[in-house]
Amino acid sequence: MGRNRDLVSVIVPVYNVEKHLDQCLESILGQTYRNLEILLIDDGSTDSSLEIMNRYAEQDPRIRVFHKENGGVSSARNMGLETMGGGYCTFVDADGHVSERYIERLYCGLRKYDADLSICGYCSVAPNEEARFSSDHDKQMSWVIPSTEFSFFENDCGSAHFVSWGALYKKSLISDLRFDESIFYSEDALFFTNYKVRSKKAFV
Repeated sequence: MGRNRDLVSVIVPVYNVEKHLDQCLESILGQTYRNLEILLIDDGSTDSSLEIMNRYAEQDPRIRVFHKENGGVSSARNMGLETMGGGYCTFVDADGHVSERYIERLYCGLRKYDADLSICGYCSVAPNEEARFSSDHDKQMSWVIPSTEFSFFENDCGSAHFVSWGALYKKSLISDLRFDESIFYSEDALFFTNYKVRSKKAFV
């Protein structure tokens, strides 16, 4: 199997996140799954975000930096989809970070069960608030289910998913799918739902 087919494209839309960007990029570079291309899409940042991205790109050849006029997160993600070279892709928000086995677990689950979609839980952290987990993080549980039975609302697996990140997608099913740049609320849910309709099996 060719390297490009196993290559995972990590798409990161970036806009004025200089305070969080180092932590985000370090978490991606620290992934146990190494066959990555990291696409950083600068959406017209006015802080030092672009400088930070360029500095990381000089240190790791897997990083590619793109700069565009400000058009919103959907347009930035779409640029990533249009330039990705991997057989799979995932989205990471620049103000967040991922665990070191994030991509490894998503990729291995998808490949092992021949799934079209691989999904994981997440932790939401807000200032002065306790961390909130999307599922029981003390348990290592997985399910393989028909995509038609998986909703972005809570389901029998105890999972809820209504965002584009926290998932691994197949390029073969995403090639002509894009985020709707005319909407600014729940664009993640619309994209995820449109992809789910195309898929047959999900690893959760």
